[in-house]
Amino acid sequence: MRNLSSFFILTLVSFVTCNLIELLDDGPVTIDSPITFTVKNSYNTTAPSYEYRFTFPRWPKYNKIIQSTASEVNYTVIFESSSPEDAGYYMKKVEVWFCHLGRPLHRIGFDFTSFLLFNHLTGRIAIHIDGSPTEYFVSTALPVNMTAEISHRSGFFDSANKTYKWTVNGSPQEGSYDEFIVRNFSEPQLNNISVLVSVSKTNPVFQKTAYFTLTLHSKDPIHNLTTDSQNNIQLFKDENLQLNVKINGGTPPFFYCWEITNSSTPRETMKPLSESFLWSRFSEEEDWPSKCNKTDESSFNINSHFDEAGNKTLYIDVNNYVSTSTKIITISVHERELLRQPEANKPAVIQETSNIMEKYKPVMLSSEPEIYE
Repeated sequence: MRNLSSFFILTLVSFVTCNLIELLDDGPVTIDSPITFTVKNSYNTTAPSYEYRFTFPRWPKYNKIIQSTASEVNYTVIFESSSPEDAGYYMKKVEVWFCHLGRPLHRIGFDFTSFLLFNHLTGRIAIHIDGSPTEYFVSTALPVNMTAEISHRSGFFDSANKTYKWTVNGSPQEGSYDEFIVRNFSEPQLNNISVLVSVSKTNPVFQKTAYFTLTLHSKDPIHNLTTDSQNNIQLFKDENLQLNVKINGGTPPFFYCWEITNSSTPRETMKPLSESFLWSRFSEEEDWPSKCNKTDESSFNINSHFDEAGNKTLYIDVNNYVSTSTKIITISVHERELLRQPEANKPAVIQETSNIMEKYKPVMLSSEPEIYE
């Protein structure tokens, strides 16, 4: 009966003093790196013997039970995974049980909280430039602002200390230890950029490095488009249009599109055809009305046949990823008419007057006397 009373007293104490158990860790860490969980047990009793039960609901294979007489216990785990989705916040829990003769009798306290695992330091080199359809191509005529971005949805890195070491085309950028640098790539070529980012925190203690790379293709922009014709073309019905278009400036390859619409009024706002071309070509749309092609040459030909008369507009658009040039030409297609030949060399109204005068020829009077025989 005495032992039973002691059991109830201990249970009551554990219920009131469950906050005497504290669970800590030295994370966050990356997956495949060791993380140590520490239990601090402030429960006081004579001849102590405890059972520490570690539980990880998301990682049950790492659950562990440790029997010890110590008031502080460490458990080191290496969470192994090949899936990037396994990074994130996870629940950890510890229960501390009082043991008698090596057998757990009752729980004296518990604690639970979350810990953070990274698959690796995620980030990238982002570029910020106007007029570039894709971040892997840059213009030789514009400066490029490159930023090393490293973040986590938890905001863990917001208060971290970060250092950066940039290298551009094999040359370390001394003095460029900020998260961004601005460079001009004045020659058409492939450019290799890398940055070594070091991240550290003191609470909790965390220190990792990451290496990010980016390859940029610098290209000269297109200056303009010229043709071997005027901007207003006159044609007859059933004639063919044969037009040569020259691309001035720019680094190939070029993507060119052209389209003829049944209107002589150019569109006030026209999305560059090359953007629509890229969307349609890479999504394999078959109903795109333009004629679109790729070329490494600095000129191309446009051929079209007109079966009906009317006013039309020719839109030409050329793109090389870092620039777009557009040219608009109006086309007037006329009906063929038979030429009528006049019946005489003189205008009809003059002929009619001459006939009238012939019909009504006046009589001429003479002042000389008439001679009769």
